[in-house]
Amino acid sequence: MMACPYGGYGSYVPSMPGPPGGPAPGGASAESAVGLLSPYQVDRIKRNVQLLSVVDLSSVKERVGATDAGVDDYRKFLALRAMVTQMTSNDMLMTSPTSNMDALWHEHVLDTRAYACHCEMLLGIPHRIIHYDPNGVKDLNAELARRQALKELWDQVFDEPPKEGWDRHSKDMAE
Repeated sequence: MMACPYGGYGSYVPSMPGPPGGPAPGGASAESAVGLLSPYQVDRIKRNVQLLSVVDLSSVKERVGATDAGVDDYRKFLALRAMVTQMTSNDMLMTSPTSNMDALWHEHVLDTRAYACHCEMLLGIPHRIIHYDPNGVKDLNAELARRQALKELWDQVFDEPPKEGWDRHSKDMAE
């Protein structure tokens, strides 16, 4: 087993509690996740962005041809998605990334050992990953709802929109 560069597979970031009362009963939908973030969870997402700032994504960035701004957006997305994963049992379809974030996520997932390590670092749970669903774009209306959920959660956590914008299917999300 390859050791994780962030303390090995035996050393994890301690798990932190979710919202008071635990996760939403039965798992949250995209609509019910909006507004559920407590100040503690917002702070945790921001701290996870800082944790991700030490993760070397240069090879992912190079393979995708991404900019530094795009990588910063992806780190924020992944930190937010980690919190959503902890809040709901339906983490496959909760939020949809922009096409730039999606390209970086796809490449990051392909380095399975590093991706698993980074997910465990964010989630604080051994052998738990943030799932990537390549079929998420088959239903445009569902994707638009997940993108809107991402935008609303993003706005709750971050002071600015993604540096590379809300590009895909985002005519009503223009800043």
